[in-house]
Amino acid sequence: MDDLPAVDRRLLERLHRLGGTALLSQMLTLFREHAPQRAQAIRDAVATGDWASAAKAAHTMVSTAGSVGAMELMQRARDLEEAVATGRTAEVPGLATLIAAAFARVGDPLAAAERELAG
Repeated sequence: MDDLPAVDRRLLERLHRLGGTALLSQMLTLFREHAPQRAQAIRDAVATGDWASAAKAAHTMVSTAGSVGAMELMQRARDLEEAVATGRTAEVPGLATLIAAAFARVGDPLAAAERELAG
């Protein structure tokens, strides 16, 4: 398994350099609003065996997570999407669990980076 950071701080620093505190806060707000819905959609789809919907939600999570440098979450969502696309659906429940764990790890690093960069 890849040893990816929960959050790539360099991406957040780049966002801050490009758009200041306003852009950084806007991107993090969008992540906080949409990522929980994406994570829930993945859980719901996996619970019902709806692999196409799980892959669609994972695809959206890839961009949602990538926009704030949530690298591990982005990669786990990409892994789930690829598993469905290649017919490895037996892997999907385990990948959904990894997505949930990665999602749980991003909140604190994102909040810390926001405080430090916006401060």
